This record gives sequence, structure tokens and C-alpha cells, in this order.
Amino acid sequence: MASPRSIKDVQRLVGRITALSRFISHSAGKSLPFFKILTEGSSSKQEGQVQRPIYFASHLLKDAETRYTSLEKLALALTLMARKLRPYFLAHPITVLTNSSLGRVLLNPDASGRLIKWTTELSEYDIQYLPRTAIKAQALADFLTEVLVDQQVKGTFDIRSDRLKRYAEAVETLKAQFQEEQLVAQIDQAPRASRPADWQTPIISFLTQGTLPEDPVQARILKRRAARFTMIGDTLFKRAFSRPLLKCLTPEEADYVMQEIHHGCCGNHGGERALTRKVLLAGYFWPTMQADAQKLVRTCTSCQKHQALIHQPAELLKTSSVSCPFDQWDMDIVGPFPLGPGQKKFLLVAVDYFSKWVEVEPLVHITEKNVLKFLWQNIVCRFSIPKKLVSDNGR
Repeated sequence: MASPRSIKDVQRLVGRITALSRFISHSAGKSLPFFKILTEGSSSKQEGQVQRPIYFASHLLKDAETRYTSLEKLALALTLMARKLRPYFLAHPITVLTNSSLGRVLLNPDASGRLIKWTTELSEYDIQYLPRTAIKAQALADFLTEVLVDQQVKGTFDIRSDRLKRYAEAVETLKAQFQEEQLVAQIDQAPRASRPADWQTPIISFLTQGTLPEDPVQARILKRRAARFTMIGDTLFKRAFSRPLLKCLTPEEADYVMQEIHHGCCGNHGGERALTRKVLLAGYFWPTMQADAQKLVRTCTSCQKHQALIHQPAELLKTSSVSCPFDQWDMDIVGPFPLGPGQKKFLLVAVDYFSKWVEVEPLVHITEKNVLKFLWQNIVCRFSIPKKLVSDNGR
């Protein structure tokens, strides 16, 4: 193989080394000079009339970094790239192609240790995680590995490495302990019922498949909202603060749970806030639980019949401002009382708003003539014509 003489030749060599990295021990350290050449070279290439930027980054794992898990190494690589290309990450949406569960790990709010630091640092960027398509060189390397191991176990290929010989001897020892049997099994898989679409559908699709809406604003909202949920099996759970996970319910399940808690065998027909708290303590969650609890309490027949009477006025009380005495009077009819002298049993009362002066006249019957006579003699002739007269029309 000829020595590389240009940046393009170095790129080809690095691609070959990456594809065959599983066959080379400490390939990152041995490839470090090539990565340095690439980073020091040109940072863009010309495709027709379009100039596309290229950035090559490398990092040699040291000390504790070599003991990171594979997901932590991927998260570290993404964090280092975000630090070096921070202006680009802030200005553009970023797409990460990976077949690992990196996106799910970084969106997990319960992450601990170094993952919390990386998750917080990457949360300011618009990063989308998509599955990676097949790479020809990687697929070829996987195929060669499988063929090589299979042929070495069968004895077709010679094993020259002492370490691989020890593995082959262990395989032969284990093979002698197995007996060859033929099993025929038939599995009838029942068709899985499709889940009805509800508020959980977009969150489950994102957590399981990484599916996002086409609208970038809705996609950003969904990613932030999904960080507060997690999947356990086929069930969606809501992460709660300082309490266990809350099981997410469909509208039908939510209605059944509220009916049982409110007026079931142990229900006490509590208020809407008490009902909502009991649902949370029972370990359930859905987004409209407060509105649903309020609607259930207000439409419950037993609650309407036996609830305490509310003496609070339906409207806020309004203050009345009076500028001078005898400007505004309030009139009312009091009675009937026990018969008094002259068979009089009603009182016609007028009170001045400013001075609280009272004018009273006993009457046998309440008629229009008697009321007009009272107004003329007791108010108009004595205090002039009032600007305002307040009355309930004898009710």
C-alpha cells in the first residue's frame, strides 16, 4: 500500500482503520497522527458551486475515560464536539445518527454522575437522534468477523494467536458437554391489538422510536415533555417529584378511577382538590386530571344535594358614594306586625345614606297612594327632592 500523499488519501486510510478497528488493539492511539493531520488540513471542500464545511475531531481516552461504558463514551464524544463547535450547534439543528440508545439516556432526567453534567450541557442545543443507516465498510467488517470466527471454530482456518487458541480450546470443552437434539416448536402469535390514539401516543412514539412532529416548535416541546416520562415494558409512567412513578391512564381508565375514588365503596364525595390528591396518592396520572375532577364533583348528584350551603353573595359588594346629606334615600316595607292602634300592621321606612336619618310611618295597607303621600310629606317637603331613591319595589 502506497503512503498517503494528500488529505484525501489520509481520509481513505482513516476510514479503513476505523472499519478494521476491532482487529487492531489501541487503534485510537495508533491513528492519532492521522487525525492530527486531518485537523490541521483544510476545513472545507468544494462540491460544484457549493462549499461545505468539514470538521474532524479526535480525542484519546485517558485514565478513567477508558473505563467508561460504551454509551458514556458516545455521550463524551458528543459533548466534546458541542464544545468545539458551539456556535454551529447554537445556530443550526443537529442530527446525530446512532444505533445506540444515546438519545434516550441523555433525555433521562434521573441520570446520575457525569451524565447529569453532559445532559445539562447538551440541553441548550436542538439535537435530534436518528437511527444510523448501514455503512458498507462496517457491514463488511462484521461479516468478516463472523466468517473468521466460524471457520476457526470448525478448524478450516489456522489459529496463530495464543489468546485465540485458548478461546478455541474453551469452546471445544464446552461443545463436548452438549448433546445434539432436534427441537421443533410452533409459535402462534396472536395479532396485537392496536392502541387507540390518545395523549400518550406521541410521547410513546418518541420514547420507543424517536418519532418527532414535522413542526420544529412542536418537536422541541415534545422532547422537553417526554423527558418527564419513562417506559417500563409497554406502559408509560410519569416521573414525579419525591414520590414513586405514576402510571399514565387513558381517558376511559381515568374516568373509572375517578368514579371509584369519589363515590366507590370507600369514597367520601370529597372536593375537587381532595379528589385530585387521592388520584396522585393512588399512583395514577393524566394531564387533565384537575379539570376532570372539577367536572365530576360539580355534576355529582349526591354532592349537590348534601353539600353545605354557601352564604357568600353571588357578586362582589359594591360601595355607594354619597356627596351630601339627604341626597340618597333607601326605602323599604317592614311587616306585617301584630295589630296596633288603628289596625296598623306595616311600617314604611326611609333611611338617609349619609346621615342615617330615619323616617317611619305606620300603615294599615301598603298602597301607591299611601307611599306617594309618605314621600311628599316626610321627604320632599322636609329635605327637598332627593337625587336618588333606592327601593326593592316592595318585595
